[in-house]
Amino acid sequence: MATLARTIYLADDNPAFRQGLFLALRARGYAVRTAADGEEVLELLESGRPDLMLLDVMMPGMNGLEVLARVRADRRWSDLPVLLLTAAAGAETWRVNGGSETLQVLAKPIRLEELLRRIEGCLAG
Repeated sequence: MATLARTIYLADDNPAFRQGLFLALRARGYAVRTAADGEEVLELLESGRPDLMLLDVMMPGMNGLEVLARVRADRRWSDLPVLLLTAAAGAETWRVNGGSETLQVLAKPIRLEELLRRIEGCLAG
């Protein structure tokens, strides 16, 4: 029996980055759906639950941290694995939700092998 591909939702406002990551993840067997901003990724969530979400922290309108707060507040998605992506220097982990949650943060430019390692870690846990 064939194994279903793991689904990743990717939200990033940079079209070139989003497309490059989409192609790289698809080449590794992931099903990927993309969004250009926070509102769009929340709409994707309404259509189905992914196995993992990659969120750019700095997006116009609703940023990645605001999306994360909405996701954590909804019982349907409160346990959804999330990796944050940011161009901010010095980011490795952040504490959110009043310090009750530690999130992995990947600094841009992303090293693909590091991202894949983190994705596999999230999906295995």
